[in-house]
Amino acid sequence: MTLSDIYEKAGVCRLPVDPVAIAAALGIKVVNYKTAASFFGVNVHKLYMQFPLGFCFKCSGILGIALNENSCGDRRRRFTAAHELSHCVLGHLDGKDALSQSEERNADCFAAELLAPLVVLNACGVNSSEEIARMCGISRAAADIRLMRLAERERCGLCANEEERRIAERFCAFIAAANSRKALSAYTNSRSMYRRNST
Repeated sequence: MTLSDIYEKAGVCRLPVDPVAIAAALGIKVVNYKTAASFFGVNVHKLYMQFPLGFCFKCSGILGIALNENSCGDRRRRFTAAHELSHCVLGHLDGKDALSQSEERNADCFAAELLAPLVVLNACGVNSSEEIARMCGISRAAADIRLMRLAERERCGLCANEEERRIAERFCAFIAAANSRKALSAYTNSRSMYRRNST
């Protein structure tokens, strides 16, 4: 399943993206640790110790995500939910007990693109990590990395592929609104500078 397929199935067409709502749209259960502990018949403290932020599972053919409701804040939980969702949609849970480092890196990359798609950021003309963090509801550290990836993309002169074009089409109204707000802000700022300079 591609990212554009996920956005389409979940009806996502604007930022910030809600990975918990996407999981629900894909039929993936999202639970807190108390519910997960009860389901698996384990002590909840064991889950907190073994999985500080969250984990994903497959049980009787049902995919699920357990999120630590006490973890570091909304932005961190958003990324954790997206990371665990990535494991589910990338098929990392099929027939294994443990995930490889490669699968963990793939889930991080997929989660970052899910929450802050480069083609959308580029089309919106973002130019700071603060803007990315605010627009995407992610941490400043994650936004710094996305800004670096965006700069790499521009340096390499990469053109949008078919998948990215599909994503951009889904987000076209959001992109247009973001660019209109930017243009209005630039106009307002230039008008106020003009007034200051003319007095």
